Amino acid sequence: MRKFVFILFLLLFGFSLASSQVIINEICSSNAESLLDEDYEASDWIELYNSGYSPVRLKDWRIYDKNNFEKAWVLPDTTIGAKSYLILFASDKNRISSGNYLIEAGGQGAVEWAKDDYFHYEYLKVAGDFDISVKIPFFQSGFFFGLAGLMLRDSLTARSKYISMNSKIQRRGSYFCLFREEQGKAPNRSHAVKPIQFPNVFVRLKRENDTVLAYLLLKNSFDWLNFGKFHYDNKDSVYLGIAISGTENGKLSKGLFKDLVLNGDTISFAKLNSFNNTNQIFYKRFYKELHTNFSLSKEGETVFLWNNKAELVDSLSFPELKADISYGRYPNGENEFAYFYPSTPSFENANPCYAFAEEPEFSIEAGWHSQELSLTFLNSKLEEKIYYTLNSSEPNENSFLFEGNPIEIDKTTIVRAKTYAENSVPSQTVSKSYFIEENTHKLPVVSVIVDSIDLWDRDRGIMNEANVFKKMEVEADFEFYEKDKSYPNFSGKAGMKLHGFTSRAPKYPQKSLSIIAKSRYALSKFEYPFFKDNSYETYDKLLLRNAGGDWGKAFLRDGFACKLALQMNLGASNYRPAVVYINGEYYGLQNLRERIDDDHISIKYAVSKKNLNLIEDKAVLLCGSRDSYLELLDFIENNDMSNPNQFKQVEKLVDLKSLINYFVFRIWSGIPDWPERNQKYWSSTDFDGKWRWVAYDSDIALGNNFNYINYSLFVLKDSTKMFSKMMIKLLENEQFKHYMLNGFAGIFATKLHKSNTIPLLESIAEQIKDEIPSQQKRWEGSVLDWENEIHAIKEFLLQRNYSVLSNLLTHYKLKGIGKIVCKLSNIEGGDFKLHDFERKDFLGGMKYFQCIPVTLEAVPKQGYEFVSWGNPLLPDSSCLRIAFDSAEVVLNPIFKLKENPEERTIIFNEIMYKSSKDLKCDDWVELYNTAEETIDISNWIFKDDDDSHIFLIPEGTSVKPKEYLVLCENEESFSNSYPNVKNYIGSFSFGLGRPDIVRLFDASNNLIDSVAYSHLSPWDENADGTGFSLELDKFNSDNNNPANWYASHIYGGTPGELNSEQVSVQEFEASSGIHFSCYPNPLSDYSTI
Repeated sequence: MRKFVFILFLLLFGFSLASSQVIINEICSSNAESLLDEDYEASDWIELYNSGYSPVRLKDWRIYDKNNFEKAWVLPDTTIGAKSYLILFASDKNRISSGNYLIEAGGQGAVEWAKDDYFHYEYLKVAGDFDISVKIPFFQSGFFFGLAGLMLRDSLTARSKYISMNSKIQRRGSYFCLFREEQGKAPNRSHAVKPIQFPNVFVRLKRENDTVLAYLLLKNSFDWLNFGKFHYDNKDSVYLGIAISGTENGKLSKGLFKDLVLNGDTISFAKLNSFNNTNQIFYKRFYKELHTNFSLSKEGETVFLWNNKAELVDSLSFPELKADISYGRYPNGENEFAYFYPSTPSFENANPCYAFAEEPEFSIEAGWHSQELSLTFLNSKLEEKIYYTLNSSEPNENSFLFEGNPIEIDKTTIVRAKTYAENSVPSQTVSKSYFIEENTHKLPVVSVIVDSIDLWDRDRGIMNEANVFKKMEVEADFEFYEKDKSYPNFSGKAGMKLHGFTSRAPKYPQKSLSIIAKSRYALSKFEYPFFKDNSYETYDKLLLRNAGGDWGKAFLRDGFACKLALQMNLGASNYRPAVVYINGEYYGLQNLRERIDDDHISIKYAVSKKNLNLIEDKAVLLCGSRDSYLELLDFIENNDMSNPNQFKQVEKLVDLKSLINYFVFRIWSGIPDWPERNQKYWSSTDFDGKWRWVAYDSDIALGNNFNYINYSLFVLKDSTKMFSKMMIKLLENEQFKHYMLNGFAGIFATKLHKSNTIPLLESIAEQIKDEIPSQQKRWEGSVLDWENEIHAIKEFLLQRNYSVLSNLLTHYKLKGIGKIVCKLSNIEGGDFKLHDFERKDFLGGMKYFQCIPVTLEAVPKQGYEFVSWGNPLLPDSSCLRIAFDSAEVVLNPIFKLKENPEERTIIFNEIMYKSSKDLKCDDWVELYNTAEETIDISNWIFKDDDDSHIFLIPEGTSVKPKEYLVLCENEESFSNSYPNVKNYIGSFSFGLGRPDIVRLFDASNNLIDSVAYSHLSPWDENADGTGFSLELDKFNSDNNNPANWYASHIYGGTPGELNSEQVSVQEFEASSGIHFSCYPNPLSDYSTI
């Protein structure tokens, strides 16, 4: 009996002991590069540790970041060995297997031709022709020259004849093909300078008779890129499979393979034979990486672990963590906790830290100084030591130690400092540029600071010619200086890498740079108004471009073109010329730009990345899905676009105005490598799901390399290109063709008219003119004949419109171009639009193509109504779609005062279009009901200046007499900022610009009120980014007159209540605005006069 009781005690106690011996040992909630998962992503991770001497089965255990067993993530049937670790990626991916096949091997690989071919090989024997491909989601090697890929061999003997198509590690950034033509000979080597972008690496070998073709497939592309063609004598059978090698004997290379396809059939990795010729133990298995259904908070939280009996086994609370710093137990399994830097996933927790050293505090700010400086550090903690460098290198404990004596600076110097303390995580390096010279730069200045090893080293340097085509990123500090250069207006840490492709070539010694915000460098976003005319101030990336194909020429073509594109409401990268210094040395004139990617689209258009689709060129996927776009192309190709009902389906999927504006702009700019290249387009269900186009990369446009003044409509004559094919089919629709022609006529007479383009060109040229001599001195040949280049662009601008319009007349066999003569006798009553352009925007006369229907829309002012067009041949309708046969039409629109003007009841009374950094309320507007009765505003529509930005006011919404209602961009942030305000609704999915127009329409789409405000004088500039709103002075004031608006006297404004200076009135009479909605509709009927 005692024996039975003892055994029972052991069983019960043993189970409890087994449960308690598995603990949460280490957590990294801000992983940057400490550990990459099989998707080549830096997911957060949790390390479990078995502190006991026996393995523990974890089937049905659970883990979660909340104390909720029912919702916790369930571990699969896996065992953690004694004194062993298990990594769980807290990635929110919720999976236990991806189907990836893991091979690990070491030794020196097939690259070393004078030695035996050290590699690990998984193969089949095949005969005859074949076509084999494989995906490589992940590859990691102990040395730069490790390889993973496909291999074809004559035999398994050393130095056999073979062909291999390989990927290198991502940092080396290229594909590598090897071909040994004869047994024992050195293999021929070929490099493909294409970016390695795990997990999207694909390689392929194809044999046809005695020829073997090697291919690679670029990320999200459709087309295999032929990399090499080799003569390979036909044999009855060969060895064919996947291979991995390192080039360092003492370290393992690790590769993951997926989707092995041979002759169209998927091959199971389990069917492959193994051959290993390395001096390391190798592993092969289907990889089971564990990913939880939750992620970790960088700010800190608690993680809970339960056994399969729902008993809480362990929990670990961790604080806010910086990038790649972990938090856990020290020593392993104990109840003392520490920080670990570097972190130690799957290894013993070592070198504990219990605090963070303070960053060095400089006594003098960076910038331009006219005299010598004596620099000190203001830190006072005796236990901390500050080490610094004066040569731009990263400081460490072997650098200069600051011992209290001032650092004398008598010439331009980069000072970098770092604080160390015992048992503490070292501080981040703080870097500052001190320019001891007179500031002569009128342009903004960007000072970049980076360790010279990361610039020029053979293996690490991004500017070393051996590495310029590789996808390598280094850490950098950058400072941004506006007009006053005595201090930086913005500074921070960032990632830096080379940007572009062609411009990396040796012919461009001045490289383009990409500055990237990442939390691992301290800043997840750049928050600063780098571009004053943008409505947003948040950026994930900034570019410092060398002007690409315009380097050595005008140095402004793309920036100038994008400024015009933005005026046309196209997506484009904003531009600002700037001067760049690298490590205190003048690097020259660069173009500060936005990077067009998913982050940019998400920020600019206030759409979530999870609902964003972004594509470039020939449907190469950048974000989201391309399925809907491919379905659109398929629909267009296989349906009759001249059928109005079929074309209506296209209207539901395409923003036709964006497409026409993009088409007109690209044709006008004359870019020779478009549309096959340099196009991006996007859609989002957060918007309306329609596809829109982005204009970018116009360096070789505007008459740069070719005489494109007279070469215009090539796109409409080449049906082999994806974009051209789509446009040719769409233009089978007569009404769409009319819309396109009117787009040319209207845009050429407004935004692309010489009266607008030439002054813009001259203003940009004037900005950079004084920097040209310094640029030429720094980079001989970069601006050889600058003034003549500017003159050449002017000639292009003078001739281009006439050339394109002539091409259109010839191509479509049109009668000619007519003009409208306007005699607006009572302009106080209203105005009108042609082609959806306001009359006042026409700079070169109001032009139209004869016999092509145009849209005329009368726009009466408040209190007026339209009477007639003052032309007996035209009907008295305020909105017409009509074709003019004559070369000239005279219009005299007539308006009259309404006999019984309606009372304007709901008005815009207050606008917060840009709060301060401290007031995180997001944008909002306040409505006021001036009437004596409650107004039901159900299904009314709020818009800004973009018709696609729509906020539908919910059913059942009303505003009581003399009361307010706030419409807010973000209900949560508004409520947090104004907890006492209850009369608000939201959230609208777009932000307000600076400047912008706010508009309110009733449920019948009648314009109720609108305000076109600005952040510049005569509008009150004190409401721009200060935290003070714009307030209307009186309810009965004209709220389109800037004199009637002022910046609130109360910080945060007065949402939902009386304005800070407003006088309440009982009687309010004003004329209502009536808006006749008549936008160009390519499907409407028309008449010819």
